[in-house]
Amino acid sequence: EDDHVLQGGVTWAEDEVAATLVWLANPMVFPINIERVALLTEGVAFVSYPVSLVLPPESPPRSISLVGKPLAAGDLKLCGCVVGAFGVEVEHRVQIPVRV
Repeated sequence: EDDHVLQGGVTWAEDEVAATLVWLANPMVFPINIERVALLTEGVAFVSYPVSLVLPPESPPRSISLVGKPLAAGDLKLCGCVVGAFGVEVEHRVQIPVRV
């Protein structure tokens, strides 16, 4: 079984804004401008509201809230988040089952 799969899942309501926390850190000696962080999903239609921020140099992990809204009832899989920095976007994937 995949170590990144949470058991039990989460229930979110259709057309209601929902949030989850992600943790970001910067081990570098210079600040990192995160141009975009957004939820990555599969399944029912979903609107993600991206955020941007600057991670200070050598900063420990800190939580940020990512929000989005499922637009229909059904199965939705939170696949992780998309992080954009230095003009490049990278997907960071985990498996979190969600019921809408």
